[in-house]
Amino acid sequence: MYLIFNMEKQYVGEAHIIESTNDKVYIGVDLSKEYAHSNYTNTLKGANAKAKANAAQGIPEMLMVADEREYEENRKTKHIKDAKYGWYSYVTRFALPVYGENEDIERYNVFRAILLVRHAEDKRLYFIRYTMTNNKKNNGGRPAGRIKTAKIEISIEPNVKEEFMSLLREQGKTASVEIGLWIREYIKSYHK
Repeated sequence: MYLIFNMEKQYVGEAHIIESTNDKVYIGVDLSKEYAHSNYTNTLKGANAKAKANAAQGIPEMLMVADEREYEENRKTKHIKDAKYGWYSYVTRFALPVYGENEDIERYNVFRAILLVRHAEDKRLYFIRYTMTNNKKNNGGRPAGRIKTAKIEISIEPNVKEEFMSLLREQGKTASVEIGLWIREYIKSYHK
C-alpha cells in the first residue's frame, strides 16, 4: 500500500487531457489520501484489488482514454470550495497482462473503472479517485440519448504518438475525433 500511495503522490499537480472531452484535469492531492484511507479500497479483494494497485502506474493513460462524462451538482456543504462547481465522473479502462508458464504474455485482462473529478472553486478539474467496476456484471451503461460507440486500438511508436498528439493539441483537436473522421472518409471513398 505504501508503494502505491507514493506512486500516486508522484503525479500530484500534473495536468492531463481527457481526449474524448478535451478536459484538462489535474491530479489532486486528495488522490493519494483517498487511496490510502478509503473504506472502498480496504474492501477490495482478489483481482480487483490487484488491478487497482497496478492501475496506479497508469493514471495519466487512464485519464487520457476516459469517456462517458457525467455531471452531478455538489450537494454537500463540506465540499463548498473543493467541488464548488460540482463533480464529473468518467468511465475508463485498462489492461493487465496475464503471464504463462514461460513468462510469455498469454492474454490481457481488461478492467473498467469510474474516475471521479471535482470542479473546484479555482475552476480547475481535479482527479481524486477511481473505483473499480465488475466487467461481467456492470457495463456502466450509456447515458440516455448517447449512441453506442466502439474503440479501436492501434500500435504506434511512442515518438510518433507524441508528435501526433502534440500537433492535435496545438490545433485544439482530439485523436478520437480525427481518427473517426478519417475512418468515415475512408469508408465513403471505398464505396464510390
